[in-house]
Amino acid sequence: MRTKFLRQGMLAVCLSLCLLGTFTSGLVQAQASPGKHKPQHPFAVKVFIITMFSGEATRWQDHEHFTLVFNVPGADNPVQCNVQRLCLTITGVDKSNAAASMSAILADTRFDFQNTYFITAGTASTPPRSTFPRQEAGTLGFTAWADWVVDWDQGFHQLPGQISDPFGYIPPKTTFPDSTSVYQLNSSLVSLAYHLTANLALKDSPEAIAERNKYPSQVGKKPFVAQCDTDSGDNLWKGLFFSQLAQHIMDLLTDNQGHNCTYNQEDAATATSLKRFGYLNHYLDLRGASAFYTPPPGETLEDFITRSPRTNDLAFDNLYLVGSTVAHYLMGLSTSE
Repeated sequence: MRTKFLRQGMLAVCLSLCLLGTFTSGLVQAQASPGKHKPQHPFAVKVFIITMFSGEATRWQDHEHFTLVFNVPGADNPVQCNVQRLCLTITGVDKSNAAASMSAILADTRFDFQNTYFITAGTASTPPRSTFPRQEAGTLGFTAWADWVVDWDQGFHQLPGQISDPFGYIPPKTTFPDSTSVYQLNSSLVSLAYHLTANLALKDSPEAIAERNKYPSQVGKKPFVAQCDTDSGDNLWKGLFFSQLAQHIMDLLTDNQGHNCTYNQEDAATATSLKRFGYLNHYLDLRGASAFYTPPPGETLEDFITRSPRTNDLAFDNLYLVGSTVAHYLMGLSTSE
């Protein structure tokens, strides 16, 4: 009798374990293949705002009433949307985070991006004065729409004097089909964004004025909207040599067509993701300056790096003012127009 009960008990345990294994196997499979079953009605996004850290997103979150939240596997943060179909995400800082987050979002079949405009709205640094032909000086709080996005990191970077290039730089090949070193954005779309915002009265701040007053070339300057170009790299740097190198790289990768005025850490990767999914023609790159490339006269480079002066709040305000002006305009359009 005892043997019979033992056999029945072992059979019950075995059956339970088999059922549990089938159930957990299904769970693992479901978690490993998110978005496998395409929804009948994907969420058609009109404008998608790309920010990199929480401060850049705050003004949008304060004003745009994002009530819908989509958790996207592989993205650094959720996608937030409002009922007007304006969406936003925070990709994380640096190119790896930007590429991973954007690729995960673009591959998510819960979204329809066929008629979507994409706008990067993030902080950057800028030269307080032009240090190289074709480079354009910005100022703290100014914003810039880019025609060109170049990847600072690619190519050979040698010490000056080791090779014939005065900056020790040899650019990568740009003719390969899978080249990711330089992107020329949709010039008609960039020009539209600039003309919609060129005459906006941007905000200023006492902190920005005080920092500008340390530079003779910056005294009396006010924030403005520009149309000029951006270098994108994972490195952080300061100083005259690298300021000049930013334009030198821009020259070589754009055949002397680009005008460096900002430096960022994500946009070449964002552009790559958008290109791979077929949306690069719908992309706008807006950067707002919160720091300068070079120290003011009389301050050492090391002290400048240690002090690390930034006017982030001013940049956040003006990025939202400029970016939302274009976003709200584009909400009424489709990408076929």
